[in-house]
Amino acid sequence: MSNVYTTAQVAELIGISADTVRTWKKRNADKLLETTHWLKDESNALLWTEEGIQALTQLQNGSEPSQGSNNDMATVQAEPSFDTPLLSRYEPLLETMADAVAPQLQQRLDSKIADRIQDFGKKAEPLTATECVTILQQLGLKPANPAALLTESKVQALPESK
Repeated sequence: MSNVYTTAQVAELIGISADTVRTWKKRNADKLLETTHWLKDESNALLWTEEGIQALTQLQNGSEPSQGSNNDMATVQAEPSFDTPLLSRYEPLLETMADAVAPQLQQRLDSKIADRIQDFGKKAEPLTATECVTILQQLGLKPANPAALLTESKVQALPESK
C-alpha cells in the first residue's frame, strides 16, 4: 500500500488547517473520491492518499482536482523527497544535464556581469574630495589632508589624524 497521511499531516504538508481539509472534503465530495483520494482505516480514521494530497493542492491553487488513477504516483506527490528511489534513478541524468548546461550558463552570466560593470563605469563619475571625505568619515576614518585625497585619479595614501 502506498503512503497514507492523517488529516493533520496533510494540513501541515500543504499549509492549511485541518478544519479546512475536512471542509474541502465535504464540499468536494464528488471530486475527492473514497479509495482514490482518501480512505478509512480499521478504527474509522480518515487517511489521505498521495493522490488525495495532490487533489487538495489543486483545490488550494484554485483548479479542479484530477480524477486520475493511482498508477501515476510520480505526479501526485505534494513535495517529492530527494531520497525516493524514483528520483535517485534520475540523478545521473540530472548530473549530466547540469554538467552540459552549467558552462553555458556560467559564460552567459560572466558576459552579463561584464556588460553591467562596463555600463556602470560609463555612468559613474569621479567623487569629489568632499564626497570622499564624507564616505571616509562614515567609515570611521579621519583623513589628515582631505585636499590630497585624489591626485590624477589615483588614491593616495592618507594618514589618519587622531
